[in-house]
Amino acid sequence: MPLRPIVLGGALALLVVLVLGGTIVLLRGGAAPSAWPGASPNASASAPTLGTPSATAAAPTAAPTSTTVPAGATPPPAGVRPPRIRFFVGPEGIECADPSHSGFIHVRWEVRNVTGVTISIDGPGIYEDYEGLTGEDDLPFSCSQSHRYLLTTVGGNGPPATREIVVEPIGVATSTPP
Repeated sequence: MPLRPIVLGGALALLVVLVLGGTIVLLRGGAAPSAWPGASPNASASAPTLGTPSATAAAPTAAPTSTTVPAGATPPPAGVRPPRIRFFVGPEGIECADPSHSGFIHVRWEVRNVTGVTISIDGPGIYEDYEGLTGEDDLPFSCSQSHRYLLTTVGGNGPPATREIVVEPIGVATSTPP
């Protein structure tokens, strides 16, 4: 009686091998069912029957990626991560009426897959460049208007990443004409 489990296990293993082998042949572009040994020469590959593998199954396709490449930019090679800004933070507003306001704001950032960053203030032109993946600095802030601070990645593969913060003056005295 100990022979029965071995025979059943062997038969089950053989069945698994045959099913997997047939699937692999079809996925690799193997012969159509009509070309299989013992098949009728009149068998049609386009009309599979139950239990007959279909040779017309669609080939697997690659999963879509979630990386968006700006128009006109060249995407990085496969497996290479594009520049990324984890965060760029600073105050949303500055109390300009506060006598302790130094004329500067404090900003911090963290980036990935790059060699450094640049910061521009209120338009094009680099105010300062910084090396490394993390940083912080005190940047000038005048209470006369709101200011835009733009962080741009440097180095890495793919187009640079950017992030902007806008800081508003709060409590600015306004005069009303008489």
